[in-house]
Amino acid sequence: MNKVAIDARGIVATEDDFQKTNLHLADRLFENKKFLTYIDCCNIKQDIRTELWKYEFECYDTDENNTIHVSDFLRTMLSSMKNTKIEKTIKRINKICKHFSEDESRVKFEEFIAF
Repeated sequence: MNKVAIDARGIVATEDDFQKTNLHLADRLFENKKFLTYIDCCNIKQDIRTELWKYEFECYDTDENNTIHVSDFLRTMLSSMKNTKIEKTIKRINKICKHFSEDESRVKFEEFIAF
């Protein structure tokens, strides 16, 4: 399967693009339905969350072997940290990674989302 890397920072969308995308999403969400149930909404939310995790994981899975390095896994958590703690955390990540062998230093997608 050919993958296309898309950098969201390079995408420019107009108001019209935004409206068309929202209408398309609404059509997909409500196809053949008059309303969405709470369960439908929970399922949609979980599907979106899983797709976002998959996208993030694949950004680090550059060799496409369905695993990422432990250091990349740990770095994915940096986005949820305060800026004042990032440098200290990066040092800790590097220190932690020295204790893993190459075989132990890989994280599968299932492990990634389970965490």
